[in-house]
Amino acid sequence: MFARCLPTLLLVLAACNTAPTAGEVTIDPRFPDTRSELRARVSEDAIDPDGDPVDYLYEWRVDGELVADVTTDTVPPDLTERGQVWSVGVVASDGKVFGPEFSAEVTIGNAPPTVGLSITPEQPRGDDDLQAQVVYQDADDDIVEVEWSWSVNGVERTELTDRRVPASETRRGEVWEVTARPSDEFGSGPSSTASVTIYNAPPVVVLPAITPEFAHTDTTLTASASATDEEGDPVGITVHWVRDGVDLGQTGPTLDPSFTAKGDRISARFVANDGFDDSEPDT
Repeated sequence: MFARCLPTLLLVLAACNTAPTAGEVTIDPRFPDTRSELRARVSEDAIDPDGDPVDYLYEWRVDGELVADVTTDTVPPDLTERGQVWSVGVVASDGKVFGPEFSAEVTIGNAPPTVGLSITPEQPRGDDDLQAQVVYQDADDDIVEVEWSWSVNGVERTELTDRRVPASETRRGEVWEVTARPSDEFGSGPSSTASVTIYNAPPVVVLPAITPEFAHTDTTLTASASATDEEGDPVGITVHWVRDGVDLGQTGPTLDPSFTAKGDRISARFVANDGFDDSEPDT
């Protein structure tokens, strides 16, 4: 008997991988300047027909030239300059093949200048000039110009267009506000404001004196002085008598000789008051 062998046919079916589709990408912000971080955002995901998970690869170009050092979805602001055109190309990968590229681009615009603003002094009196202090910032290093405007109690003073207001323009109790509007050759930046309230200017003692100039132990001493006041307020003057640097606790225009002895050094300290503030003591 002869045995008969039948051939066996094995069929191996190989499935073909399909590449992911293109998605959609945008660059945020839509209108960047040199202070902006650029970020590629996939706004519509690529689809893999085989259901495989996909990863995205990013390629950035500036004015058409590849930026090889940037391979993530962001570009730091220090790499950008005004007027440049930045584009990003994105491809999806399922780990085996790449899909078609999809892209977006933006143009880097001007970074408007900004200002930090304050007024000195912070608590001005009626005899102080007001001075606007400003710090400029321009990310593009452009020359910055500032337009000034002042208002008092909410009413604009159109004739004041400088950073300084002389004391002669101010009055006690007024609220002064300054606005600075910065600009460079490409456009204007945001305005900044600062304000102060005008405080009372204290009176000033002038022409203090004690008579007689040469006194004896039986001499009544007389003190006299005048005072000036910026606001024209009525001013009263108080005299404090001092012996050898120690306040005697005696006030008034005269000092009785009973408070003096031979060799004493007598002085008078004058303090003026306008109903709001005391002056600096004067002797």
